[in-house]
Amino acid sequence: INSGAYALSDEVDFVVSNDKIPPALNISLTTDYFDGYFPGLKATFGSKPVSVEFTIPDVPEFHIKDKLLKGKLNAAFSMKVQGAANGDVKAFDLAGAMYNENNVTFMRNDTGVYAHITVPKLEMNTLKFSNVHSGLNLDSEASRAKLNKLFVELMAELNKKGSYYGYPIPKWVALESIDVVFKEEVIELGISTGIKYKEFRKIFF
Repeated sequence: INSGAYALSDEVDFVVSNDKIPPALNISLTTDYFDGYFPGLKATFGSKPVSVEFTIPDVPEFHIKDKLLKGKLNAAFSMKVQGAANGDVKAFDLAGAMYNENNVTFMRNDTGVYAHITVPKLEMNTLKFSNVHSGLNLDSEASRAKLNKLFVELMAELNKKGSYYGYPIPKWVALESIDVVFKEEVIELGISTGIKYKEFRKIFF
């Protein structure tokens, strides 16, 4: 799983849009909302929508022990203001180191093998601005503290249900047992399967 984490983190890049944000989180991608975390956005650009591009260039540290995945992420954000005076304008780039913890529970049901993931802790340890728009004055430490408070609120909401990731199995495969052993740096996953004869027979007859 460590190898998979490093492979997947080889420049993970995605854009956050309003349709990807659960309504319960009460986040608005506008200068009005983010002015609370980056003071001066609204004064500089007025009330405008923004787009946020999030990037994970690499994962320098990743550990697994007792169903808890701990890791450090090098993360970056780019914020653009949409429809400003000169069209879309970059407000700033941000880079920092994040610390992340994930609780993982493996389970099975009639459709497959799944992992239930919650995030008890996510915080920004360092934060640095670059390519800041002219006239926009930002305080990295103040923004870092405010973002960490936001992360606490977000994780509390997201952890009410958690995230499920899994692998479906054909109906004719019977899951007899799943054994998961957590060790330092390693997850050993053992699966015992069988065949549901009636379902398997339907493939041919």
